[in-house]
Amino acid sequence: MASNFPPDIADKLLDKLASDDAFRAAFDHNPRAALKQLGYETPAADRDVRGVDAVMCLYSPKPLPSKEVFRAARAEFHRQMTAAGPVFNIFAL
Repeated sequence: MASNFPPDIADKLLDKLASDDAFRAAFDHNPRAALKQLGYETPAADRDVRGVDAVMCLYSPKPLPSKEVFRAARAEFHRQMTAAGPVFNIFAL
């Protein structure tokens, strides 16, 4: 069971969130579908399991941070997204 993202997926996601307005809108609407565009899909057994489904850490009632925030905090976001163990609401910084 995974509770984090592979580093290459974290890199792709952060690149898109820091630069691509169309992707940001798609991600804001449906993070799971946007991640599928990048080649990531949560294994069926892990889907929607808090602390196991990595996508759940991306859902937040707050608006998506600006592109500038993603650029400035990229290293920290990447660290949190790829760290072992559960991570919750990483974009709620």
